[in-house]
Amino acid sequence: MPNGLPDGAELAYYVKGQKLLGGYKQGNGIVCGCCDVEISPSQFEAHAGMAARRQPYRHIYTSNGLTLHDIALSLANGQNLTTGDSDDMCAICGDGGDLILCNGCPRAFHAACLGLHGVPDSGWHCLNCKDNTGDGGGVRPIMIRLTRVDKEPEYEMGGCVVCRENDFSVDTFDDRTVIICDQCEKEYHVGCLRDIGLCELEELPKDKWFCCDDCNRIYVALQNSVSAGADTIPSSLSELIIRKHEERGLCTYGSMNDIQWRILSGKSRYPEHLPLLSRAAAIFRECFDPIVAISGRDLIPVMVYG
Repeated sequence: MPNGLPDGAELAYYVKGQKLLGGYKQGNGIVCGCCDVEISPSQFEAHAGMAARRQPYRHIYTSNGLTLHDIALSLANGQNLTTGDSDDMCAICGDGGDLILCNGCPRAFHAACLGLHGVPDSGWHCLNCKDNTGDGGGVRPIMIRLTRVDKEPEYEMGGCVVCRENDFSVDTFDDRTVIICDQCEKEYHVGCLRDIGLCELEELPKDKWFCCDDCNRIYVALQNSVSAGADTIPSSLSELIIRKHEERGLCTYGSMNDIQWRILSGKSRYPEHLPLLSRAAAIFRECFDPIVAISGRDLIPVMVYG
């Protein structure tokens, strides 16, 4: 069902308060903890030894104590499912600090960014939630805190590009000190860079460091594009956009020669970028399930704001 449980949400089969079997949601089924196979809720109930009950949705619980039956009823009534953890950065400017938390979604805000002179009463909803539900209340999201089960990767990612080892020095600068390219973010041991003749470092660079000329050129070009601001889409691309719209049966109003594009930078903190970044984060949240780190932090705004 749309807006339902995200993949990886921890589930368990309970009878009279006793946990009989664990697993996690995957696709349209549940990955069973006893056989590591994706099965239906009814099969999950059978694997728990309770096939005769035939009530899987009333006995399969999420990590916060809701049954699948509870969630299905709420979703059928038009409610959306969202995690209960609030952001630790402002949805407008991307900074942390003293934040006002929305009671209907994970967004958080500075009072100053909202133009407020004080902290609103409990039960406050952001404009996005008010737009979706109306001032009179309407449909509200189900606020729950889910535990996701992340399977161990089959192989270990990362490490030095040259030797593929993951070790590194922390307190001293030596051959096993790791340096990261400021454009592609690939990792290199200082000693490995010297061994392949790429460069010989005596200390960590105080400025940006790039692993190759291509990364340097890409970085400079991107920074120049950020500084240049908005630019008009070339006519050749606007014609392509019009053709794609027509193929999909979408209407195009007026001329598309005045459509502009720009590259945004969350790290640069340009004031004119912040409202656009906030809107980008909202679009990602509308289209994707929360991407939650081990700490419980939602990574979508972190990625948008860099």
